Amino acid sequence: MARVQAFIDAVQLQPELQGRLQAWWQTLLQTVDITTLLADFGFAPRTAFVSELAERVRRKLLPSTPETVDASELLPLVAPTRFDAQWMGALDEPKISQLVRLLSANPKQDTLHWQDSLMDALTYCTAQIRATGFAPELRLRMDRSSPSSRAFHALPSDIDELRHAFFRAERDEAQLEVAIAQYRERLDACRQAINSIYAHLEENGISVGMVFRLRQLRERMLRMRELLDSLIAPKPAMAALKLLGRRVITGQDIKSISALISVNSTLLSAKMAERSAEPGETYITRNRGDYREMLGKAMGGGAVTALTTLLKFMVVGIGLSAFWSGFWASAAYASTFI
Repeated sequence: MARVQAFIDAVQLQPELQGRLQAWWQTLLQTVDITTLLADFGFAPRTAFVSELAERVRRKLLPSTPETVDASELLPLVAPTRFDAQWMGALDEPKISQLVRLLSANPKQDTLHWQDSLMDALTYCTAQIRATGFAPELRLRMDRSSPSSRAFHALPSDIDELRHAFFRAERDEAQLEVAIAQYRERLDACRQAINSIYAHLEENGISVGMVFRLRQLRERMLRMRELLDSLIAPKPAMAALKLLGRRVITGQDIKSISALISVNSTLLSAKMAERSAEPGETYITRNRGDYREMLGKAMGGGAVTALTTLLKFMVVGIGLSAFWSGFWASAAYASTFI
């Protein structure tokens, strides 16, 4: 905080430097696209588990470059640690107001530019959610009897009404409130439609790829709520700082490969345990017939196990090299157990 204040004081004492800083700020706003940072940062580009895993490996191995107009590429270079989110969150309103006066020659115009970017980011997120919701592998698994199953159809008209109500020359606050409420309700309906897919997965089986797509979709809906709250915030500069601080945390989260695998395999692991418990009930006998059936299966399993042991000793007896001995022993175990 002391360094930020020292920077502010130093620039304020040098009018020439402040003019150059404001010119740099305007160039930054005009050349760098911040909508990618607001709408897409933290999400897989192809909504597939394998592609996201490969992307995280690539980011770990290859360095990034500042020679880009993509703000989502620049932010991790500017704020590479969680500590950056902490000091950004600790900035109070007076310091933010000083920074605004320091950087911007026309604060109202910059605020309008920020709101335009937020609305564009909301539009892009809406398009992504609608396209994912219309994907056959998700659409066919939704509960069609629920009214929310068609909520994705009306998303474009809702965002258009919100844009019109927010940017009209003489803003009608009542109309804006109605547009915001309608948009939030539509998002809730979409979330309910997505939740109905989990019931289908519980009955028919789960894949990591499907769970990954559902999580991405739900997180994008949360991102849209976050963008909407920033758009209607009474203090745009403070809202912008909080939003950028959260993107710094997102930048740290998307670096972890183990977290990606852990989060997206949780539901699959739970389902595997549940499926394993159901076949386990077949080992409970309640009468003589059940007992004889279990005894016959146990004898068959014992015979297969004896064959496995025989094959293992045959492989060892041949005297192969370590690799081939392990390979054929593994093949014997796998084939007999299957």
